[in-house]
Amino acid sequence: MKVHEKIRFMRQSKGWSQEEMADKLNLSVNGYANIERGETDVQVSRLEKIAETFGMDLLELFLVKRMFFIWLVIIII
Repeated sequence: MKVHEKIRFMRQSKGWSQEEMADKLNLSVNGYANIERGETDVQVSRLEKIAETFGMDLLELFLVKRMFFIWLVIIII
């Protein structure tokens, strides 16, 4: 899973719209949508802000899908 897909996954798991996320990041909706579609290069500082918005650090953002899967397996067991 690519970073932009992880960002979309996290936003949706929080129940936030693209408009809400754009507002939290002080971006236009189109600018944020471009990030989610992978149509723009995202600077590390922006990725850090996105991770912070989700209440995690940058490393956790890169590992988000893997952590979700592990957490799900633990709950099932």
